[in-house]
Amino acid sequence: MNENDLRLYIILLVIVIIILIWLIWLLLRKKIVVVSMTVTTDKSKYSREETVKINGDVDMEGETEEGQKVNIKIEPPEEGEPIELEATTNSEGGYIAEWLIPPDALGGVYTLTATCLGAKAITTFTLNNSQIR
Repeated sequence: MNENDLRLYIILLVIVIIILIWLIWLLLRKKIVVVSMTVTTDKSKYSREETVKINGDVDMEGETEEGQKVNIKIEPPEEGEPIELEATTNSEGGYIAEWLIPPDALGGVYTLTATCLGAKAITTFTLNNSQIR
């Protein structure tokens, strides 16, 4: 190995070390935020043609961020198409949505799942089998 080869080798080694230090700095600089959320309904039992009022909170380690999209899926008790709703967080991290239960909805236990920023919250509610007017 001649002197020019050794210089080139040292320069390449220094460049690789600088790049590694820069990558490590980028990884350490990136903050991992843990998101948690809640979801509730205003009642646990409903009749057809009532409105299910859905609300909850999105918390990012004590911080809130307005304008985050919350996806809400309501799954019926038997085979059927889930109902999909969308809500947006307010300045306190809260969100609200409503679903009017159709007159032909199946009775039974419905599962409601809300997701936002990788977090998920689940609750259930019951739709009475009989029509109450």
